[in-house]
Amino acid sequence: MVNDMTEGKPLQLVVSFFIPLLLGNLFQQLYNMVDSIVVGKGINDQALAAVGSTSSINFFIFGFVIGLTNGIAILMAQAFGAKEYDRLCRVIAMSVVLCFAVAITMSIISFFGGRWILLKLKTPPEILEDALIYIKIIYVGIIVTVANNICVSLLRALGDSKTPLIAIAGASVLNLVLDIVLIIGFKTGVAGAAYATVFAQLCSVSYCVGRLRKIEVLQFKKQHWKINLPLISQLFKMGIPVAIMNSITAIGGMALQYYVNVLGAAYTAAYSACMKLLIFFEQPGLNMGFTISTFAGQNLGAKKVERIGVGLRKCVIISTGINIVLGAMLILIPEQLASIMLSDPTIIAHTKEFLPIGGMFIWILGFLFIFRSASQGMGHTVIPMLSGIVELILRIAVVLIVRESFGFAGIAIAEVSAWTGAALMLMIYYFHVISFHQKQVVT
Repeated sequence: MVNDMTEGKPLQLVVSFFIPLLLGNLFQQLYNMVDSIVVGKGINDQALAAVGSTSSINFFIFGFVIGLTNGIAILMAQAFGAKEYDRLCRVIAMSVVLCFAVAITMSIISFFGGRWILLKLKTPPEILEDALIYIKIIYVGIIVTVANNICVSLLRALGDSKTPLIAIAGASVLNLVLDIVLIIGFKTGVAGAAYATVFAQLCSVSYCVGRLRKIEVLQFKKQHWKINLPLISQLFKMGIPVAIMNSITAIGGMALQYYVNVLGAAYTAAYSACMKLLIFFEQPGLNMGFTISTFAGQNLGAKKVERIGVGLRKCVIISTGINIVLGAMLILIPEQLASIMLSDPTIIAHTKEFLPIGGMFIWILGFLFIFRSASQGMGHTVIPMLSGIVELILRIAVVLIVRESFGFAGIAIAEVSAWTGAALMLMIYYFHVISFHQKQVVT
């Protein structure tokens, strides 16, 4: 069901959009954690380390795809907010063409370059082959991931966060069932986890497409699918900076993964569990970012700039309140949280060096997501892309400075330093952007 966010009380609109969005992504992250539990408990901690060692690479690849679809969705939200439905259909059609061309190219490159990347990241030899098996299957399924992200991004742009909730929840449950059947029942190892992920996403795509076909404003005609190079160029310029930003951020993650791998497989397993928990706990801020992006895009399209600032303030208050509670959990019970996925007491003990540091600063990560997404939703994607470079530089610089003195805790210090630097930059830039659009409306 589409949702026009240009009319009504911003707080009510933000909350009604945010809650299904958050629940859907929590389902996804909960599945990811349960997937880790099945892999760690159903196979062994070494298998968990193998799958976890691919996370930074996967974020590099899939972060690019997600960024591209999120960037393109900005034009969709603006067209919907302006009620230009014919233009909306043209934007969607050309988005599909562009994204699938990118997906096929990335699938080929990623599949054949997987071993080289794992070796460059100093992946421990005892987990290398399992890691390679896992990523090859995942990369063959990139086109499915792209289709899923196009559907979800489009639905969000139209203000529908309930359909993605149902799709993600259903796919997560199916994924879990397949994990148990393939890994524990048929003893397929890490390959089973990869096959389950691809198939579950395919089912999510099928459901979302079915729902999209019922939306009245999406009346596609033959001419909408005619190749429109100027529009593709516009989509490219809007989406690529967001895609590059995600991939640049992922390179910083890969750099940290490199330094973790050097510490040994035990730290690789601990880092994998820590990042799974952080990703799960960052969901309120991340989804508030998605919320303000849609809210800002639709209201900019409707030329109601004053509503954007109101919506952003609501998002910041809600995100910060939730993150204070979640941060306290990471500070107070890190080992208990890590033991959900890990079995070895020594590895679990390592997580106590990392998680409390993340917990103290997770509210800043919420700021980063919200202010970055607000600027992107208004069509300004280049400076947010540069904030990804700031994150990369800070991650690498800080870890080089502190790794000798702080060890594994130094990895966490580098991570939160990147959040802080990028958040400050994005907050300053947002106020510049909102002032610019307010002046445009006045004139």
